Amino acid sequence: MLRVLNKMLSTSDFGLINQFLQILGFEKVNFLGNADVAMRCIIFVSVWQWSGWIMTIYLANLMSIPVELKEAAAIDGAGKIKNFCGITFPMLFPSISYCVIVGMISGLKVYDIVYALTNGGPAGGTNTIVSLMMGKGFKAFMATPVR
Repeated sequence: MLRVLNKMLSTSDFGLINQFLQILGFEKVNFLGNADVAMRCIIFVSVWQWSGWIMTIYLANLMSIPVELKEAAAIDGAGKIKNFCGITFPMLFPSISYCVIVGMISGLKVYDIVYALTNGGPAGGTNTIVSLMMGKGFKAFMATPVR
């Protein structure tokens, strides 16, 4: 998947997104050569990768909210905003906290996307903590002599 994405973001004649931009009359964008744009592309790819899973978690939690609570709030005169703020949002808090914690943990593990798209990027502009640790670890491992 990441190789396909790398080709889509390419500035060559094969880059699908740049071809689409040229059809619309815009200039080519160097998605993976500019450090600011490359980091935004990595963030976009990471969000896109996890969005389906997170939506499934939220949908499952939304479906588990009892309808009786919403009906009782409607009888008491609560509108849509009060219904959301008083019932739906508090009942979604377990899935929100779970997704935030797992998202932060997986954000620290972003290595494959950085390696596949930019390999650290232009002048190290897209390096993350994990990619720096992996790079230094492999360099140190390769520098040690075999006994």
